[in-house]
Amino acid sequence: MRSTSLSYPILSRRPLATVRLPRRSLKPLCLPVAASESAQREGLSKRTSLSPSEGMVFAFPVCDRWQFTLAQTRVPLDVIFCRTRCVIDDSTIVLDVLAVATVAAGDPRPVDPGSDRIDVVIEIAAGAAREAGIVPGAELWVCACG
Repeated sequence: MRSTSLSYPILSRRPLATVRLPRRSLKPLCLPVAASESAQREGLSKRTSLSPSEGMVFAFPVCDRWQFTLAQTRVPLDVIFCRTRCVIDDSTIVLDVLAVATVAAGDPRPVDPGSDRIDVVIEIAAGAAREAGIVPGAELWVCACG
């Protein structure tokens, strides 16, 4: 039996999410949320460029071994696999970063968190995760907004 994701109700109701980064000296990211299946399928595939402050949050209804195929993506990405640690209030969650993968533009190979079950994925420009201190074991605070 699958468990319901703690983050899904919070993130699926709002079009934007603010992601507070481990390096507090950096400005938080304000990213669109892809909560519907169609938004998740499209993701960032139509983007031809991406600044270090741009990306997308993917919220899933259950914590599972979600897999991404980025063959249609035109920009290299850092894919950050997360699991909800706790819910602070009706708009804020704390995520544990389980894995970070850098994927080349148009790479047809699937990317996944290995054996970890996740309920949130954040995609940002390749190299931006390292610059922001986003590594496995890091904590991200995410606030639904918009």
